[in-house]
Parts: sequence; C-alpha cells; structure tokens
Amino acid sequence: IAAFLPRIANFEGNVIVTQFSFTYRGTSPNQLFLHSIRPLQRLELQGIQPNLTLYGQFTSPSIPTLSQFTPLEIVLDRPESKLILEPIPPNPSQLELTELRLQPETTISQLFYQSFGNLMGLNLVHKSSETPNILLLSLGTNPIKITLENYRLPTLSPKNRPSESYPLELTFVPINTELRLALNDSVDLTLGLPNLTPTPDQEWLGGNLPVKQVNFTQQRRTGELRDEFEISSIQAGQVRMGDELIDLQQNQFFSAVGEPGISSFPRLQLHPEEPAGIEVRFSGKARKIEIGIDRNLPVKSIWMSWLNRYLPQDLIAGLMGFIGAAIGSLLYWFADSSFRDSDPTP
Repeated sequence: IAAFLPRIANFEGNVIVTQFSFTYRGTSPNQLFLHSIRPLQRLELQGIQPNLTLYGQFTSPSIPTLSQFTPLEIVLDRPESKLILEPIPPNPSQLELTELRLQPETTISQLFYQSFGNLMGLNLVHKSSETPNILLLSLGTNPIKITLENYRLPTLSPKNRPSESYPLELTFVPINTELRLALNDSVDLTLGLPNLTPTPDQEWLGGNLPVKQVNFTQQRRTGELRDEFEISSIQAGQVRMGDELIDLQQNQFFSAVGEPGISSFPRLQLHPEEPAGIEVRFSGKARKIEIGIDRNLPVKSIWMSWLNRYLPQDLIAGLMGFIGAAIGSLLYWFADSSFRDSDPTP
C-alpha cells in the first residue's frame, strides 16, 4: 500500500515559454518585478491613468498655443486610453523603465516576449486604489514623441483643445525627468526593448517570486469567426520530481495535480535564442505532475509514493520483486499443502 499510495512531493522545472500568467501571492508590498530596462525604444501604456502630469516643453501642430503651457495635465479615463512614448531620431533614446513593483494579489497575465520586433508585454490587474502597483520611468533630457488616444487635456481651454476622438502627437522635452505612475485596475504595458546581449546588465526580471495560479497557455483565434482555443505556450524544458526527469516538447501541456502546485519562480529571464521566449525556473509541490499534447489526455506522469520518502526507487522495485516472489512461493506452498491434506490416499 505504501508503494502505491501517492503523496504530496516537491518538484522543480525549467521551461521556455512564449507567454504565461500568474498571481503574486507574497505578503510583502512593493515586490520588485521589472527593473533597469534601458534604453527603451518604445513604451505603450493602455488603461486608466487619471492623474498624469508632465513637466517640460511641448509642441504640436494640432495645438499652436501648447508651448505656453507647462506643466501639462493629461487624463486617461477609459480602458482604451493610450499613452505612447518614443525617442525622436537622430537623438539616442534615454527612456528607461526604472522599476515596476507589485502589490500582493496582483495578477500578471499575457506576459510575453517576442523576438520579432524585440517586444515584451503584459497585462497587470490589481483592484486596490489605496495600494497601487508603482511604475517608475526615467525620461532623460532628449526630445520624446508622445502619442495619446482616448484622452482629455483639462489644462487647455475648450477653444485650444483638439478633437479628442483622434490620436494626438506631441513633442516633449522633459524638465522633470522622473515619472511615477500608479497602476490600478487593468493596465496593458508593451515595451520596445534594446538589443539583447548575454550580459549581466540584462537581468531585467526579478527572481525569488512567490506565485500561485500559474498558467503556461495562450489563446489562439481561427477563421473569420475568431473562435478561441487554448494551446500550451511551452517551447521546451524539463521537469523533475524525485529521481525522475521528463523532457517537455513544444506545445505540450504541463499540469500539477494537487495543491499548491507551482509556488515559486526562483528565476525569470528573456531567452532571445531559438526557441525564443521567456525562461522560467519554477518549483512547487503536488501529488502528481502530468504532461501531454492534450491537457485531458496526458501521455506521461510522475508521482511519489509514501515509500519513496524513505527508500530510493530502484530499491523499492527490488523489494516489490522480492515480495512478489515470496507471495508466489507462499501461495504455491499453501496450495500444495491443501492438496496433500485433502488427498485420501494413505
């Protein structure tokens, strides 16, 4: 019974994924998640940002009087609102994502890295306005192109305001180079990354992250009807439980059966080489781990018995063989004794 009864056991793995999601389960506020990404070639923020004030010099063909106004207050009050920051050639980019810090119970979904275009993006959801997630940016002193969509400019008089139903482009020379954004509700963030090289300076994603509700999947759409279906975002990897190791192939699902499942990301890192994606090292506890092209029809599984806690697997196999042979001998002896006892021949 001890050899066949599964138990909760530790497991660990390392996978390369194109996209994944998780929830930060830690209790410490302001957990560092992204830091020191520079120089950015583009930063796009979509979501509600009700109190955004920029200090500097502004010009725009759509607003001839804009240069008279500093600071400029911008209200992004709709889920479709966008703020896009880009350097203006030939000046080099000085944009930097200084840090993004998470509050407990923040969900990061659709976290992806795309080697084509060198883009990284995510959707961030947090429902508390009292303790928002904090995004710090360094703007530098070079001119920046700003594009706004679904916005309001309450600083300007009505006669000076452009039509807010069309995107607005501004040229902005920062005076205050630090920008702090409080991210509430749901926000999409897309980053145009610098060229990736294998240097220590590009450890942009924080590690030792306590997590829950991890999902290595993404949605695909097919046809004009845009039917959505779920596929695995795993490109390659390995997972280990006890002495057993399984290689993961492209688009195979990984499932941890039994709580808590994946509970920690010791390390996250971009992986620009083929297969391109995000390298995720994870660990956790489960009763069983399963792998297969179909989530509901796994082709391989690993589980640990209660006996594995005390004995290695090869010794358990030997013991099972010995016990099987012993039981077979006992059954033969019992059957033979019963036959002799029932034989009437003197």
